[in-house]
Amino acid sequence: MICPAGQRVSWCKFEIIVDCPKDIRISTSKTLLDPPVVVTAINLKTVIKEKNNGNEIVAASIVCCHKAKIDSPMVPSEWKKRGVLTHFSIVRKVGGISLKDMEKEVAERNSKAGTSTLALESSERALLNRLMIELNKLDSDVLVGHNISGFDLDVLLRRAQVCKVPNETLSKIGRLKQYSMPKLTKGSCFYGSGATPGIMSCIAGRLLCDTYLCSRDLLREVSYSLTQLAKTQLNKDRKEISPHDIPSMFQSTKMLLELVEYCETDAWLSLELMFHLSVLPLTRQLTNISGNLWGKTLQGARAQRVEYLLLHAFHAKKYITPDKISSRTKELNTTKRKSINCQDINEDDARKDHESIDIDVLHIDQSKGKKGPAYAGGLVLEPKKGLYDKLILLLDFNSLYPSILQEYNICFTTVERSPEGLTPNLPSSQIPGVLPELMRDLVERRRMVRSWLKTASRLKVQQLDIQQQALKLTANSMYGCLGFLTLDFMPNHLPS
Repeated sequence: MICPAGQRVSWCKFEIIVDCPKDIRISTSKTLLDPPVVVTAINLKTVIKEKNNGNEIVAASIVCCHKAKIDSPMVPSEWKKRGVLTHFSIVRKVGGISLKDMEKEVAERNSKAGTSTLALESSERALLNRLMIELNKLDSDVLVGHNISGFDLDVLLRRAQVCKVPNETLSKIGRLKQYSMPKLTKGSCFYGSGATPGIMSCIAGRLLCDTYLCSRDLLREVSYSLTQLAKTQLNKDRKEISPHDIPSMFQSTKMLLELVEYCETDAWLSLELMFHLSVLPLTRQLTNISGNLWGKTLQGARAQRVEYLLLHAFHAKKYITPDKISSRTKELNTTKRKSINCQDINEDDARKDHESIDIDVLHIDQSKGKKGPAYAGGLVLEPKKGLYDKLILLLDFNSLYPSILQEYNICFTTVERSPEGLTPNLPSSQIPGVLPELMRDLVERRRMVRSWLKTASRLKVQQLDIQQQALKLTANSMYGCLGFLTLDFMPNHLPS
């Protein structure tokens, strides 16, 4: 039944009460089309506060696409249509500077546009309140921004708490009504960091697309700044503005309007970059293959995609996978085991055991590092310098690591692990392991999709190309993720 207005726990337009989750059924009708997705790009302009060297918001812009597709790429002519895009900007007064001319300009712009596209607020708190109201009106499915995970959202939520914006108003940035906002992790505001659990809780019900994180996964660039990507990917020039230069732009209406224009341009470039890279359809395909959460795929959780893919595969084979042990628990268990061993050994054994303990401690310290322990990759032979004027033979092994896993039947279920940590021998079992079968399925599915591309129509070609890219990314990342520290489990088979 429809939830009464007084009992709603979200900002959604419709809220339904279900007595039992088993009553929910997924429609299998092939005639149903994917609903249009509302995507909103956000950009903030800040100044540096002298007291604590923190950021203070002085302007904000949002650019919204009301009909984004998630099943295939969108060309500019589709998402730049009249009525598909809307934009809105807010700028606030700074200090005691008079902005009478700016007020006239705002009124003229809104009158000419026939709607509110620019607003002038008296304080940072008023700016934040207005921004939350506008975001709530749009009811976006996806929030987009360049480094929005590591900067924009973090600054936005922290400044809202400092300015004492009511939690009920602040929670409109997501779809869940929250009267007590989640705590934000300190020190998370830096370039290129993923969204913290606190930020993800605040925007519950909406997807977060960070074009910085996505471009790092999909592109090979010298720099992944918005300026560099706009030039190399979009063939557009972007002017960078330092937060230290922004206060001087409030001295005249002309310069203040330029600040608003820069803010809108950055939001626009983030949105255009997302469409250019086909982030939504590609990450959706990756999520469908792995069976994880779409929001995690957008945050670049490559190891988690592989882990979920393996979990589904082992579950289908009736394997039981153990619970994951946190790194903190592993350290405590290691420390406890060492303390017990040290109590039982004598002085002579203590001297011999001292070296192995130091090695263990060194291994733990290395695991805390940013890159973790190193694993040997493929053999790369350095070419001899000089001019080659004779026949050159190029040999490229197709799907090298997937082929090796299949050829030698390498899997968690076939490799006999040595308790001493020595390198195990190649499996002798003739029963195909779960991992080789999974790799074979990915490679064959991609080969099949690529064969369909030859005879597909134009729209179908775009969809199939996205699908084969997703299969390629999943298969190629499998080998590297198997050595990732958090991907550590040994499945046990159910007794027959």
